[in-house]
Amino acid sequence: MEQCCAAHDVFDFCLDGLTTAYFVVFHGMEGKTIGKWLLGLRVVGAGQAALTYRQAFLRCLGTVGFGIVSLGLSFLWILWQREKRGWHDFLARTWVIRD
Repeated sequence: MEQCCAAHDVFDFCLDGLTTAYFVVFHGMEGKTIGKWLLGLRVVGAGQAALTYRQAFLRCLGTVGFGIVSLGLSFLWILWQREKRGWHDFLARTWVIRD
């Protein structure tokens, strides 16, 4: 039974790492994931500057962290915030724009 739990933990760790890498690399390269590309959206920094990998990592970390801690309120915030930015966008100083 312990082997099963250990294998599950390794799998979860690898999946978390791959998910983080996907968002950080795609946002860092072009400011968009496959989904944002399909919807014609892009994530940019201040003054519509290209995202740095640091900003992409902070945004990913903030998405998960704020989402868990706030029980989803950080995403609902986008609905009534004038600039339509989530808490993760404020953390990373990013904006989502139409491309």
